[in-house]
Amino acid sequence: MIIGTAGHVNHGKTTLVQALTGIATDRGPEAARRGMTLDLGFAHAGSLSFIDMPGHASFLPTMLAGAGGIDAALLTVSAAEGPRPQTHEHLACLALLGIPRLVVALTMADRVPPEALHAARAACESLLAATVFAGVQVLPVAAPTGQGLKALHAALLALPARPRDHAGAPRLAIDRVLAPRGAGLVVAGTLLSGTLAEGDSVVLLPRAVALRVRGLQVAGQAVQAAAPGTRVAVQLAGRVPEGAAPARGDWLGHPAIAATTRRLDARLTWLSGPPPTRALAVLAHHGAAQIAARLLPLGDGLAWLLLDREVPACAPDRLVLRDPSARTTLGGLVVLDPAPPARGATLPARRAWLAALDHEDAAEAARRALATPPHWLDATAFATARNRTDAASLALASGGVRCGAFLLARETHAALRGEMLAALAAHHRAQPGQAGLAPAALAAALSPRPPPALLAALLAELRAEGEVALPGGVACLPGHAPSLPPREAALLARALPLLRQGGAAPPRTRDLARSLVVPEAVLRRALKAAARAGQVTEVAPDRFLPPESLAACARAVERVAAQGALTPAALRDALGIGRKATLEILAHFDRLGVTSRQGEARALRSERLALLHPHAETDAVPPP
Repeated sequence: MIIGTAGHVNHGKTTLVQALTGIATDRGPEAARRGMTLDLGFAHAGSLSFIDMPGHASFLPTMLAGAGGIDAALLTVSAAEGPRPQTHEHLACLALLGIPRLVVALTMADRVPPEALHAARAACESLLAATVFAGVQVLPVAAPTGQGLKALHAALLALPARPRDHAGAPRLAIDRVLAPRGAGLVVAGTLLSGTLAEGDSVVLLPRAVALRVRGLQVAGQAVQAAAPGTRVAVQLAGRVPEGAAPARGDWLGHPAIAATTRRLDARLTWLSGPPPTRALAVLAHHGAAQIAARLLPLGDGLAWLLLDREVPACAPDRLVLRDPSARTTLGGLVVLDPAPPARGATLPARRAWLAALDHEDAAEAARRALATPPHWLDATAFATARNRTDAASLALASGGVRCGAFLLARETHAALRGEMLAALAAHHRAQPGQAGLAPAALAAALSPRPPPALLAALLAELRAEGEVALPGGVACLPGHAPSLPPREAALLARALPLLRQGGAAPPRTRDLARSLVVPEAVLRRALKAAARAGQVTEVAPDRFLPPESLAACARAVERVAAQGALTPAALRDALGIGRKATLEILAHFDRLGVTSRQGEARALRSERLALLHPHAETDAVPPP
C-alpha cells in the first residue's frame, strides 16, 4: 500500500511519517534550514510505503509528481489552524487524480484545548462532506507523544488497495533518478500497470531510448519481478545518447506499444464555475511531468488538449490542469483517446464515440465502442491507446469479430460482407465486360464506408473463403469472366507474349504496335479494353503489365521493404529495370494505397499488398 501525505505546509506531514516509520524523509540541508519539505520523501514500514509530499503552494507540482501512483492519501490538518488553502487544493488534486481513499490526521492534538480540537474536527468533516471523501475517518494524533498513532496505523492498514492494471503492459512513471555508486543508471517510481522483471526490454519515453532492466528493488530489497502498484527502483542497462538521460517526468514503457502524442481527447472536470467555452493556455501535469498546453473545450464535458511536447499518454490517464502562472488548480482531464483524428472533434458522432470510450476497463470500453457507429475499431491502435499488448484477448473479451487489424461488431461484420457481395453482383450485371470493382470503388458502394485497411482485410477474408476473386487487385465474384470482342481478344493474344517477355518494363504501345505490325490506335483500344476486363493493368500511360508481371513487382516491393528502405534505387536493382519504369510502378502502387511516400522512400501497407498476390485458381486471368 502506497500512502501519499497531503495537506497544508507545516501541518505535520513529515513528522507524522517519521513517527509511523522511524524514517526521516527530509534529509537535505536546505529543507532543514527552511523547516519544510522541498521534495518528495520516501519511507516504508511493514506493508506500508509512504511518499511524503511538500505542502507549500509553490511546490504543488512536486506534490502532483508523487501523487499519481499512490493507493491512498494521509491528509494532515493542524488542530490549531484547521483546514487551510493547501488543504482544499490538495483535496481537489487527489479527487482529480482518482484517488478516493483517504484518512485525515488531525495533528498537534496535544497543543489545543478540547473545544478547539472539536471545532477543528467539525471543520474537517464539513469540508470533506462536499467532496468525494465524505465520511472518511478524522483521527486526532500527536506525533511527539504517540497519541492516536496506533489507531491511525490501523486505519491506514484497513484501507482497501487501489485496483491495479495487471493485464496492461509494464508502465512506470519516473519520479526519481538515482546515482548509487557502482550501480550505473537507476530510476525509481510507481509501476502503474503490468509486471516488470529482470531482463525485460523497456523504452525510455518520450525520447524512445531502448534499454534493458538489469535489476529491481522494492522497499530496499532486490527482487526478480515487481507487480503493479509497487514503488520500484529499476537499474537500467543500455546506451543512452547524449542529452537523452532520464529525468523526473519520463516514463518506462513496453517497446511493442511505445507511443507518444501531443494531442488528446479527454473528459474535462472544471473545479470552479462553469467550464470555459474558448481555448486557453494551461499547465498540464501528467505523471511526474509538467507540460505547457492549450485546452480547447468541446462541450458536453469533453475537451481537446494540445501539448507543447510529446508525452506517452494512454487511456484512461488522469491529468491535472493549472493556470500558466502555476498559482491555481483549474481542473482535470481523463484521457479518452490519446491519438484523436485531426478533424471532426465537435461532430456528434465523434462525441458519441468518446462517450463510449469513457470507461476504466479496456474490454468494456471496446464493447461500448462497437455498439456505437460505425461499429468497428482498429484493434491494434485501441490496444496501444490502452497500454495493452494483447489485442487478440481484448477482441475476445469485447465480443467482437477480429478482421485483420480491426475489430467489428458481429452484425456489422456480416452486413459489410453481404453488401460487398451484393455490390459486386450488381456491377457484373451492369458492366459484364469489366473485370470488377477496384477497392476504392467498392468502398464507395458501402455504407458506412470502411477505411482502406478494413476493406482490404474484408476482401482478403472473402477471398480465403472463396467468396471473392481478386485478379490484379480488382474484386469480382468467382467465375466472373469478362470477355473481349473477337478482334480485341485476338490482338491481346498476340501482344501478351511480348508483354510477358518485358517483365516489369514491357514495351510501350507504340513499340508493341510496331512489332505486331498493327495500327497503334487499334492496339491501344484493345489494351484498354483488356485493362477494363482485368486481363492487363495500365500502370502508366501506354504501359500495360500482365497480372503475373504485376504480382512479381508486388513480391519485389515486399522483399525490398523487408530488407531495408523501400527506395526507387533499391527496387530498380531488385527488378533489373530502368529508373523511369521503376518510378511508374511505385506511382501505381501509391495510387492503389499499397505504398505511401515518405520523402524518397516508401512505407509499405502489407495488408493491401497481399491483394495483388495470386491466391487461387479463381484469381487466374481467363484466356482471351
